[in-house]
Amino acid sequence: ATQRGRGQRISTSRENLERVMLITRHAAILAAGLLLLTPVALRRLRRRALRSARCTLVVKLGGSAVTDKTCFETVRVAALRETACVLSRSPLLAGTVLVHGAGSFGHFHAREHGVSRGTAHSAFSWRGFALTRSSVTRLNGIVLTALLEQGIAACGLPPFPRWVLCGGALTDTDEPLGEVRSLLSRGVVPVLHGDAVFDEARGAAILSGDTLVEELCAALRPTRAVFLTDVAGIFDRPPGEDGAALLRRIVVGPSGEVVDLPQMRTAAHDVTGGVAAKLSAAARVAAGGVPVVIVEAGTVHAEAALRGEWPERCTVVTGRSETRHTRACA
Repeated sequence: ATQRGRGQRISTSRENLERVMLITRHAAILAAGLLLLTPVALRRLRRRALRSARCTLVVKLGGSAVTDKTCFETVRVAALRETACVLSRSPLLAGTVLVHGAGSFGHFHAREHGVSRGTAHSAFSWRGFALTRSSVTRLNGIVLTALLEQGIAACGLPPFPRWVLCGGALTDTDEPLGEVRSLLSRGVVPVLHGDAVFDEARGAAILSGDTLVEELCAALRPTRAVFLTDVAGIFDRPPGEDGAALLRRIVVGPSGEVVDLPQMRTAAHDVTGGVAAKLSAAARVAAGGVPVVIVEAGTVHAEAALRGEWPERCTVVTGRSETRHTRACA
C-alpha cells in the first residue's frame, strides 16, 4: 500500500509538472505573439487616432489682410497682431488649421521668374523658384512669431516638398494631411501657406492658399471656414465705389455654381483677380458642405466668426442644405 501510494504521488507530480510546462509553453508563445503584434496594434491605434483628430475651424488669412501688396515684403503688423490676439481667445483654437496667403511676399519673385507658368516658360529659373520659396517662408516665420507671442502653440508646415501638383491639380495628399492631423491630435495649430511646389507635368507651379483650404476642408470636415480679408466681404461692385453693397449671403449648388446671387450690376459680374479666386474657392468649399464666412480681419465681426458665431457684417457662402443653419447673419 505504501509503495502504491508513493507511485500515485510520483505520477500526480509528473502530471502536474507536465501541466505546468504546457502552461508555461503556451504563455511563452502568447507573449511572443503579443510582442510581434504590439507594434502593429500601436500603429493601427495611432492611425485611428489621427483619423479622429477633430478639426473645427479652417482659417484663411488673406495676404492682402496682413501685407501691403503694393510694397515688397511689407507686413501690416497691427492687423497681424490683432488677428493672432483674437485667435488666441477663440474657443475653437484647439481644432484650428491656419492657412495664410503670400501677399507682397513671394508674388514679386514668382511673377518675375514665371514660376506659376512652369519650367518651360522663358522667364523661369530654379533660382527664381528658390527666391519665391525663401520669401514666402519668411512671411510664414513672421506669422508664426505673432501667434507664438500670443501663447498659441503653432507649428509651420510648409507645403514644399510634400504637396505636389500635376498639371495644376493636387496629387496624393495622404502624407501631408497626415502631418496636419498629427499636429491637431496633439493640440497644436498647423500653419500652412501658399508656396512654390513641384508639378509633375509642368516642372514647377504655385500652390495657392485657397487650394490648400479647399483640400483641408474636404479632408478634415471642419464646422466652418473663415476667410479673413482686407474688406468686409463680397460686394456687388468694387467696395471703393459709391453705393457698393455688401452681399450678405451667397448660395451655391452641389457643383459650386452660384444659384442664389442677389441682383448685381453688369460690370460687377466681371470680377477678376483675388476676388474671383476667393469667391470660387469659397463656393467649392461650401458645395462640399462646409459653410464659409468672408469677413474683414481686425474687426469685431472677424472676432465673432473665429468664435464660431455668425457676424453681423460679412458674406456667408453656403450650400443649399446649409442655409437654415446660417439665418442669423442674413
